[in-house]
Amino acid sequence: MRARKLALIAVLLLPGCLAPGPFSASVARVRRTEGIVYGAAPIQSPRAEFPLLLDLYEPARADTAELRPAVLLIHGGGFHGGGRGEQRIASLAEELAAAGCVVAAIDYRLAGQRPLVSPAMSEACAGMFRAPLRGGRGTENAAAAALEDALAACSWLRQNAPRLRLDAARFAAGGASAGAIAALGLAYGLDDQGVAAPLPVVVVLDLWGSAEGFLDCLERGEAALFIVHGEDDPVIPVARARELAQRAQEAGIPCELHVVAGAAHGLDVFATEAAPGATAGERLLRFLETHLAVPLRP
Repeated sequence: MRARKLALIAVLLLPGCLAPGPFSASVARVRRTEGIVYGAAPIQSPRAEFPLLLDLYEPARADTAELRPAVLLIHGGGFHGGGRGEQRIASLAEELAAAGCVVAAIDYRLAGQRPLVSPAMSEACAGMFRAPLRGGRGTENAAAAALEDALAACSWLRQNAPRLRLDAARFAAGGASAGAIAALGLAYGLDDQGVAAPLPVVVVLDLWGSAEGFLDCLERGEAALFIVHGEDDPVIPVARARELAQRAQEAGIPCELHVVAGAAHGLDVFATEAAPGATAGERLLRFLETHLAVPLRP
């Protein structure tokens, strides 16, 4: 399949063993462990091995021995800013964990750090973007680093699957804005360049993101796609979401698109009605339940 140059949108919004991070909190429905190191990767500003951190959200209840689905969440910020603790990501992670998922919300290297991407990932992303990466500089290089770090997080989840009681066949990846772009690339783009994710993505959660430039990468049999987008988004136009949904339909990929009237770039999915009597977050849970083939509790 042809991969066209990825027109990245600069969104101007401001392997190891499982071990507790510096902060661990328990609430009635969710157990959250912050600051777990899932890997390390090189940056040039300052020149160092940068520790890659995630926050882990698990259902607090321990009344079942069944394997649980996993969700990888990737924050937004145009590949220039943001972090795993941003409110919308943390709120979504808590709701997903309360419903029965194990959620990893990750940090990744950002453009200002001038991340060094491995030769293999550089080659793969140059093929996706149809342009060579610029030696640690620029948004496209940062996007490649985000994808590389997301793959490292997938590896960490796979390595820790027995301890976390994860079902490797029930894995979703999603994100907001730039994070959604990374999740879309992880699910649909990298395999066309010969890069396989350690955990195959079954569902993609696209929150006001875009797959412009690699729409042709979507193929029949790939991950089901759930999209939420604001109708008045001034950063990533809603037309991009509609194009993506249309391409998914043409490829025979199950897809659900919710365009929220009056919304701009970013929203609280569990406080926003997307269908009569249901919020976008409730529709998201039902979509996951259907395509991960696992019951999730509201």
